[in-house]
Amino acid sequence: EHGKTIVDLGGETGQTLNMKRADAIYHPAADPALLKTRIAERLMFKISHLNTTLQQVEKTTVSGLTVEKFTFTSEKSIIVPAYLMYSDNLGKKSPLFIYASDKGKPSVVDRSSLPFNLAYAGYPVFAIDVRGTGETGITPLPVLDKFAGFDLMQWENDQVYLQCSGFGKTLFGMRTQDMIASIDAITARDDMKNRKIVVIGDGSGGIWAMTAALYDPRVSGAV
Repeated sequence: EHGKTIVDLGGETGQTLNMKRADAIYHPAADPALLKTRIAERLMFKISHLNTTLQQVEKTTVSGLTVEKFTFTSEKSIIVPAYLMYSDNLGKKSPLFIYASDKGKPSVVDRSSLPFNLAYAGYPVFAIDVRGTGETGITPLPVLDKFAGFDLMQWENDQVYLQCSGFGKTLFGMRTQDMIASIDAITARDDMKNRKIVVIGDGSGGIWAMTAALYDPRVSGAV
């Protein structure tokens, strides 16, 4: 009647009520291994390692960088596009960076972006299009109003995401699998073996990168 939610809820707010509810139902496992197992179950995520190899598509030089374009198999029948870029001053022991973004791998040279900065600085960067991004996107990337925008293309994407659980997986888990499979593929190259591995996630890719670092002991760091 008075329109003041804070009084209607007896001095509580939606935020404080949600926090109390979370405290009542959330009981994380004390054992880190068990906690990881529970998280993986919630994400419908199970790591699979295939004997995957890189299939080279093209090799070229762009703006002082060598760019090798590849595909690799993440899971049965799942092909992931990627490229490896590096400069002439590539260090033999430089860490290897795995890069993924919700917008896909970079399509133009941008010296201000992190992957290109790293490549010019002498680090190898393996940029991938996890499923549903970049070359594997089912629709063009929509540009929406931040708050109220709607786009039919976006809805087409969202429908596919929602249907994933129907076959026992989540898009989150599958994209994390793609990041882990990319490590399998690129480290099969002699010149990329025995390097420290750092995963980089841009945008939503940050979540996939953190999860890959949590579940793959080969990863030394995440950005």
